[in-house]
Amino acid sequence: MNAGIYILEPEVLRHIPANGPSDFGRDVFLALLAAGQALYGYRLSPGERFWWSDTLEDLQRTEREIASRDRHLSGGKRIG
Repeated sequence: MNAGIYILEPEVLRHIPANGPSDFGRDVFLALLAAGQALYGYRLSPGERFWWSDTLEDLQRTEREIASRDRHLSGGKRIG
């Protein structure tokens, strides 16, 4: 299961097959790695909370929480 938010450069869309279903984890990310592209991720620290967000209200709550912490994603880790 993957429950994340992807922030993509427009050229990533070229790695999504046009001829049928595609899975980011099995298809797109592997194609990017095979092409020598960098993937970055952010791992939550033990004190951070994870929410399942599937409504507008959930998204707004998450945005407020992030804004209240003044978070910066400079601590991301390169994968691949």
